[in-house]
Amino acid sequence: MTTVLIALDSSDAAHAAATAAHRIFGDDAEYLAINVAPLPLPAETYAWGSVFGYPYPPVAPAVADEAYSGDVKIAARAEAAELAADAGIEEAQPLGDVGDPVQAIVEAAEAHHVDVIVAGWHERSFLARMFDPSITNDVIERSSVPVLVVPVRTDDGDGR
Repeated sequence: MTTVLIALDSSDAAHAAATAAHRIFGDDAEYLAINVAPLPLPAETYAWGSVFGYPYPPVAPAVADEAYSGDVKIAARAEAAELAADAGIEEAQPLGDVGDPVQAIVEAAEAHHVDVIVAGWHERSFLARMFDPSITNDVIERSSVPVLVVPVRTDDGDGR
């Protein structure tokens, strides 16, 4: 049996990835769906300011307190289950985490001994990639597990 980890968020690319995974691997595969919430940033982090609204200085993961982290992991897990169900995968085991999505996806793949990670990808401009790096590209670079990338093209207006 193939074990498939699907990286999910609320984007069209993630939905396309989940739908494609189900179409490719069918009902016989074991599915895990992961959703990763960002770390909380205290208000004083932004006091240093930044032209682009990014925190400076960078915030270490230790900033997140356990109560916040636990509640958000539960919410992220629930969202993973909902997003997988929306894509037609009712039987997916939902996983939720808080922090760096790339690290969480790679660690979940290793911990659960998955056979493949499925992630969505959409075209973006050079400037968009500079200020918001691709999680999918980073997962490809850091994962020891094969990554199936499902592209969502927006050049024809309907997101395919």
